[in-house]
Amino acid sequence: MASRHNWNTMRQGIIGFGERSNRKSYYPELKKKIAELEQAKEEIRNSEKNLTELFNTVGDAIIILRYDGTLLRANQAMFSMFAVDRDTYRDEPIFSYVSAKENDPPSLLERIQNVPHAIAARFECRGYQPKRDAYFDAEMTLRPFFWYEEEVVLAVVRDITQQKKQEQQRYHSQKMEAVGQLASGIAHDFNNELAGIIGAAELLKLENITSAEAQSFVSLIIKAAERAGSLTKRLLSFSRKGQNEQRSINCAKILEDTKVLLQHTVHKSISIRFTNVAQYTTIKSNNTALQNIFMNLGINASHAMPHGGTISITLKNETLDERYCRESPFALTPGLFIHIIFADTGCGIPATVQERIFEPFFTTKDPGKGTGLGLASVYDVVQKHHGAITLNSEVGTGTAFHIYLPISREQNETKTASVPDLQYDRKGTILLIDDEEVVRITTASLLKNLGYTVYSAASGEEGLSLFHRQKNTIDLVILDMMMPRMGGEETFYALRKISQKTPIIIASGFAHEDEIERLHQNGVNGFIYKPFRTSELAEILQREITISQNQQKDTDFQ
Repeated sequence: MASRHNWNTMRQGIIGFGERSNRKSYYPELKKKIAELEQAKEEIRNSEKNLTELFNTVGDAIIILRYDGTLLRANQAMFSMFAVDRDTYRDEPIFSYVSAKENDPPSLLERIQNVPHAIAARFECRGYQPKRDAYFDAEMTLRPFFWYEEEVVLAVVRDITQQKKQEQQRYHSQKMEAVGQLASGIAHDFNNELAGIIGAAELLKLENITSAEAQSFVSLIIKAAERAGSLTKRLLSFSRKGQNEQRSINCAKILEDTKVLLQHTVHKSISIRFTNVAQYTTIKSNNTALQNIFMNLGINASHAMPHGGTISITLKNETLDERYCRESPFALTPGLFIHIIFADTGCGIPATVQERIFEPFFTTKDPGKGTGLGLASVYDVVQKHHGAITLNSEVGTGTAFHIYLPISREQNETKTASVPDLQYDRKGTILLIDDEEVVRITTASLLKNLGYTVYSAASGEEGLSLFHRQKNTIDLVILDMMMPRMGGEETFYALRKISQKTPIIIASGFAHEDEIERLHQNGVNGFIYKPFRTSELAEILQREITISQNQQKDTDFQ
C-alpha cells in the first residue's frame, strides 16, 4: 500500500490532478526534454559515425595507446599497414609493430613515457608486419591525448618507404653526377698529360735514333699512351651529358668497347669473351644508355664469380613472331631483333630472387654494397627501346640475361665524308693556345717539324693579344677547350669578333657533345681529341687551311 501511495504521489506531481486542478503539470516539459535528448543522442551518433569514417579514411595509421604500450583503439590504416586483424591487434603491445631504428639511442618506450613532458615528438622508426615478417621505413608522431577522461598517447604512423627510396634514388643520381663531373676533370688533365707523352715520343722518333731497340721502346711508349687515351674516352662516355638523342649506332662496336672496359674493371681471374654472329647490328639508341646497361650486366656477372670464371657476350639476330610478342609482358612489335646474351659461370640466382630481380632498390648485397638500381635501370632502358629482357639461371651453374632490341634499317654510323688528297705543301702560320706547358711545347715542336710557323700562347688573354697583332699572317688557330680564367669557348667567341674567316680548331682532353655541337653551329671548323697522333693533327690542319685558302681565292676571283 505504501508503494502505491508513493507512485500516485509522484504521478500526481508530474501530470497533476486533472483539468480542474490548479496544480501545474510537468509532463509537456518532460516530453519536450526527452525529445531534445533523443535528438542530441542522434546527433552524437551521427557525429561519432562521421568521426569513425574520417578516422578510418585517413591514410596514416592512428593508434591510441597507454603509456605502457597497450593498444586501445586503431584505425583501418593501422590494420592495412601492419597486416593485422581488427579482432586481434589489441593482443600485442605497440612494440610488436613499431621499434626504434638501429643506432637510435632512445627506445620507443622511453619516447612514449616522455610524451607528457613534450608537446609532440616526431621521429623515424621501423614498422614490422608479423604475418609477413617484413620491415618497412616509418615516421611516428606522439602527442598527449585524453580518451574517455584517461590520459593516453595518440600515435600517428606514416609509411615513408617510397619517400626513402626516392631520397636514395636522388642521392644516387647526385652522386653519379658528381662522379661524372670528377671524371670529366680528371680525364681532361689525364689526356693532356698523354698528349704530351705521345707528342714527345713522336718527336723522338723523328730524331736519328740508330738503335732499333730504342726505336721499339719509343713505339711502345706511344702504343701504351694511346691505349690509356682510348680507355679514358670509353670511361668518359658514362659521364657525358647531352647524349639523350637517339641515333643509329653500331651495337657491336659498343659491345667491343664494353669488353675492353670490363677487362680493366673486373678481377683478372675472370675472362671475357665476345662473339658476334649478327648480320645486322644497328639500333636506334645513344651510346651512353647502351654502355651503361652492358656495363651493369657485366659487373653484375663478375660479382657472381668471386673466385673467377667466364663472362660470355654474344650478339646475334633473331626474329620474334607475332605469338611471342603477344605473349610477352613487353610491348614488342614482331620483326627482326638484335639478341644480346650476357652469360656467366657464377653462383646462379634462386627462383625466389628472380621474381624481384628487376625491382628498383631490390638487392641481395650487404648494406652499402649495392643500390639495387643496376638491373632496374637496365630493365627501364630496354623498355624505352621497345625491347625485352629475360633471364635463365640455375643455382650453382650460372646466369644468362637475354636482351632483345629492334634493329634499325639505317646505316650503322654516319660515315665521315672522305677527304680528297689535297696536295698542300704544309706552309702556313698557326697560333697555338694551350695552358698546359708540356702540350704546348711538344705540339709546337711537331708543328714546326711539319713545316708550319708557330706562335704559342699560354692563356686565352695572351692568345687574343697575339691574334690582334698577327691576324693578317695567322692561317689557323688551335685552341684548348679548358683553360683557367678565360676558357676556350670564351676565347673562341672573342677570336671570332676579330676574324670570321680564320679557321679555328678545338683541341681538348674532354668536351660534351652538346658543347661541340654548339661550337660547330657558331663557326668552329674542327675538333680533335687529346691525345692525338701527329698524322691526325696534320690531316685536319691540311684540310682546313686548304679549304680556307680556296675560299679566299674564290672571293678574290669574284
